[in-house]
Amino acid sequence: MPLRPRLCLAFILTILNQGEEENVSNDITRALIKSLPRLFIKYQSDQHRIAEVLIIPTFMNLDLYLEMRMLAVSSS
Repeated sequence: MPLRPRLCLAFILTILNQGEEENVSNDITRALIKSLPRLFIKYQSDQHRIAEVLIIPTFMNLDLYLEMRMLAVSSS
């Protein structure tokens, strides 16, 4: 049975969000912050794929996302 990417990502990020590897989780969040807008654009016309893309932010470290936005605003 082939692995489903969404389930694999969910499993990995769930483990990371349990505090085992906070640095790795933050690195993944930083990468996703940069790539999510491109994924939204790429899959906007495919309702099944965009549904899976929209699940990704639930696994991100949203506190880090807010910190990065605040840094970007203050540097502007």
